Amino acid sequence: MEEVNWQTWVALAVVALTVTLLIRSIVRKRGSNCGSDCGCSGKELKGNLKKSEGTSQRLS
Repeated sequence: MEEVNWQTWVALAVVALTVTLLIRSIVRKRGSNCGSDCGCSGKELKGNLKKSEGTSQRLS
């Protein structure tokens, strides 16, 4: 049986972590559909988000 280099295991771990984070971000983006049947006011939430983004940019 061949000895596996430690760099191979590190590379596999980095690839697995990257794939996991990518899938997680895609799933989160799909799940945040304002305006669907969730019961919230999507327009109001989007308006508040834009206001808060402007505030955070001015504080920086």
